[in-house]
Amino acid sequence: MTTATALAARIVLVPFLAERQSSGHHPRSLYVERFWLPVLGPSTTFLLRHLALVLEAGTRAVTLAEIAAALGLAEGSRREGAFFRCLERAAAFEMVRVETPDRLYVRALLPNVTPRQRQRLSVELRALESELGARATRVSPDPFVPPRRPMRTS
Repeated sequence: MTTATALAARIVLVPFLAERQSSGHHPRSLYVERFWLPVLGPSTTFLLRHLALVLEAGTRAVTLAEIAAALGLAEGSRREGAFFRCLERAAAFEMVRVETPDRLYVRALLPNVTPRQRQRLSVELRALESELGARATRVSPDPFVPPRRPMRTS
């Protein structure tokens, strides 16, 4: 596996599901905002939300500069900047994977927080996490393909 700093300037986004993942939470869900945001931090959470929007729009090829600009993070010419730290953090939590320099694999659905991460939440958030965690979305073939609207027959 390659690190985020080895990514090419133009990449292809590819949604992925973790092995044996049968359910999860959309990156723009209330669950992710409430429970993953304190773990991942705001930049990484917004990165995942933005990548979900890009994939839902049907776009697969993007530049790193476009993603960084959309998040308000300077890509810069050096790979030690805020944008690449954000990508590395997403990779450290297995929310994205870099296997080749021209492809960024993006987790389609985020799992529930781990028991260790859950213990760091407040008592109120732990109770809420138990309730919302049980409502995880079942995995569909491609969560980034929007459902088709029925055709009008009149």
